[in-house]
Amino acid sequence: MNWLRFLRRRQPDSVRTVWKAQRKDGKCWAGEYRWQGKTFTTYRPLFYYWGSELACRAAIEAWGFANVIPVEVEFDSSVKRPQKRRDNNHHRRR
Repeated sequence: MNWLRFLRRRQPDSVRTVWKAQRKDGKCWAGEYRWQGKTFTTYRPLFYYWGSELACRAAIEAWGFANVIPVEVEFDSSVKRPQKRRDNNHHRRR
């Protein structure tokens, strides 16, 4: 019976990681479509993320950035998710 309890136990959620291009001074790349691709910022909502380290390194090399390294971060802690709306909100006037 103990092995059934072990099988029913909830497995830990896998942590999804993403990559960002970060300079040595701590600023991160804002992406190729924002301000002609030359902007580095400390404002988190503007950070540009990749799903793999290889893609991040390829973008750094393609744009020719110096002193920029790929940094791994957790997806949930780095990306702000939109708030869930209540079901009755669309009927209210503001």
